[in-house]
Amino acid sequence: MRPATQFREVTAAEALELAASGWRILDVREQVEWNEGHIPTATLVPLGEIPSRIAEVAPDHDAPLLVHCAVGARSLRASAWLVQNGYTNVVSMRASLVDWRRLGGAWEAPEQLLTPAQQRRYSRLAAESRRRRNGQPRGRALLGAPARELWRRYVHLQGYRDGPLGLVLSLALAYFEWETVRLARAQPRQQAPDR
Repeated sequence: MRPATQFREVTAAEALELAASGWRILDVREQVEWNEGHIPTATLVPLGEIPSRIAEVAPDHDAPLLVHCAVGARSLRASAWLVQNGYTNVVSMRASLVDWRRLGGAWEAPEQLLTPAQQRRYSRLAAESRRRRNGQPRGRALLGAPARELWRRYVHLQGYRDGPLGLVLSLALAYFEWETVRLARAQPRQQAPDR
C-alpha cells in the first residue's frame, strides 16, 4: 500500500472546472437518491460499497477522482477512505448538488410521469406506500379500510343503521377514527438517520 496523501475539498465552481477538464466523478449517494437525479457522467458507488467496488470502478490509483454526495459529508468520508487506501489524486466536493445545478452543472433528472395536479392528488398514497416499505406504522386510523367496512356492514345487518343505536354506533366509530388520526398526527415523524 502506498503512503497516504491528503485530499482537497473544493467548491461547486471548482468541481465544475475539474469535471470539464476530464476528472472521473464518483457519486457516493444511495441508489434512491441517484434515481431522483444525478450528474450524467458520474459513476454511482454508494458509500457503503466503496471498499468492495472501487477496484473495478477505478483500478488506477493515480487517476483523478472527484467525489461528491448530496451535501459533502459522505464524500468527505469516501475521500478519506480512498486516500488511506492508496488513491493519490482525490478531491471531495464540499458543496451541495443544488449549488452544482445552480452554477449550470450537467444534471439528468428522471422523466416525470405525473402532472403536478396528479402528484398533489396521489401524494398521500405515495407517502403511505413509502411508510409501508420502510416498516413504519400506518399514518391512518387504527381501523383499516376493511375493518371499517366490516363494522359498517355489521351495524347495517343488525338493523341498527336507522335507529338511535345506529346513530350512536356511527358517531362512536367516526369519533374513534378521528381520535386515532389525531393521535397519529401528534406523534413526531421518524426520520431516517443520515449516513
